[in-house]
Amino acid sequence: MTIHIAANSATPKRPGNGQPLKHNSYPKDIKEKIQERRRLRKIWHTTGYPSDKTAFNRHSNGLKALISTLENDNIQHYLSNLDPTRDTNYSLWKATKNLKRPKNHISPINDEKGGWARSDKEKATIFAEHLKTVFQPLPENNPEHTMEIKEYLESANQMCLPLKSTSPKEIVEEIRNLKDGKAPGYDLIDATLLKNLPHKGIMKLKAIENCTYSHGAKTR
Repeated sequence: MTIHIAANSATPKRPGNGQPLKHNSYPKDIKEKIQERRRLRKIWHTTGYPSDKTAFNRHSNGLKALISTLENDNIQHYLSNLDPTRDTNYSLWKATKNLKRPKNHISPINDEKGGWARSDKEKATIFAEHLKTVFQPLPENNPEHTMEIKEYLESANQMCLPLKSTSPKEIVEEIRNLKDGKAPGYDLIDATLLKNLPHKGIMKLKAIENCTYSHGAKTR
């Protein structure tokens, strides 16, 4: 995460990358009323006077009614322009397509006592008990053979020769072969970030890999 934080702090921010807010599509008079509501709310939060709260509530209720009327008018305008012809690209059939889809109803879950599992914890417990009874290990037909395999797997035999230490050149080649645009993992480190690592970062990766090969555990 330290690498990702350092990359974010060193990357210049571009203005205007965020998604547009809903009120950006409102008319100018509604936008002005929204700004006025924010101003009244700030005054009420600062002073705490009942009169300021009354002014904020009165303005907020009027704004809600105005927005509701605007949205209803937009819906009526949208519905009135629906048409099943080719001129409107069959907008009527596209609007009713979602209405014809069957709805998947989630059946209630019964517990062992015949009651219903209502909370998430009760549902998880019932599913856990069900999976516990379904997934059972296969019966052992030859216990001696099973014990022999277990002893062999637990024995201290060297399965393969130790790996050779890696070099910075190998790490650079592997990073260069990474494809851009792939989704990062839980650490949010993607190929673009790795390809822009300085020499110090490459040496740090080399130390981590060599420690993994020699000790069998990654360093933090």
